[in-house]
Amino acid sequence: VSGPREQVLRCKDAIEGVLMGYEPADVLAEMDGAIIVRNMDGTSIGMLSREKENIEKKCNITLEVDSRSIRIWANDENRDTAIAARDHIDEMLADVTTVETILVRVPGQKVAEILNSTSMRQLQDSSGMTANVAKDDQGTAIRLTGLNGVINEAKELIERMSGGGGADYLPLQPGLLMRMTPQMEADFWRDLQHMSQ
Repeated sequence: VSGPREQVLRCKDAIEGVLMGYEPADVLAEMDGAIIVRNMDGTSIGMLSREKENIEKKCNITLEVDSRSIRIWANDENRDTAIAARDHIDEMLADVTTVETILVRVPGQKVAEILNSTSMRQLQDSSGMTANVAKDDQGTAIRLTGLNGVINEAKELIERMSGGGGADYLPLQPGLLMRMTPQMEADFWRDLQHMSQ
């Protein structure tokens, strides 16, 4: 690598970060002053994607949400602002990432259909949540154990299904559709249009 000393040092730092296993975008953002939160679970990423605008306004930041990390940029270029935003996000996520167990009452004849549905399987596979049959004096239920945010999503899914509603579920990572090649995007929209007919 050749060039001005400052650029060579920056390049060296970036290469070292990537060799340590970090995403190139995270390495470069951190070098430019962003606060990085890595190794985030899908539930947290999903919640942050939904609340991104509110968080940005409340904390005076720009928030970049990726599939496994977030980058926090202070709009006033004050690192303390970004650190305060990270703390605020940590507090928000504490409720979503708490592990808990709940019972969701369902009609006995619906248990197998719900537990074996593609939607419930996808939710379990993508989150690590468990769903088991539970019977007691009050009847039949499905016992859900996992992250609070996932449990709430599963509860809504079960209630829709036990009430006869649909339960399509497709977990998407933020930015997934943005990384498609033009051909992949054309195929995606063609397939989506075909499925909706």
